[in-house]
Amino acid sequence: GTTMEMLSPDFRHKVEFMYLIYPPGTRVEERYDHEGEECGLVLEGTFVGVVGDQEIILEAGDSVYYDSSIPHRWENIGAKEVRVIWVITPPWF
Repeated sequence: GTTMEMLSPDFRHKVEFMYLIYPPGTRVEERYDHEGEECGLVLEGTFVGVVGDQEIILEAGDSVYYDSSIPHRWENIGAKEVRVIWVITPPWF
């Protein structure tokens, strides 16, 4: 149920820049990992993630950065949409 909008022009560059919308209850069940790094900024809602053995709770205005080779997952635990700006390097979607 996640909506993804690419903000970067294509996949030929070193960074993938996205606008993501997670409806209430959207959850990635299993943690995943991949080469690279990620950072994100929450624009609206409450976003909860697990990165390695650390639970992270982000609300509007909060940001995060982590090494993508560490297993991670995210979910919307709130009653409204989560809207985030997310950056991944290298691009992989």
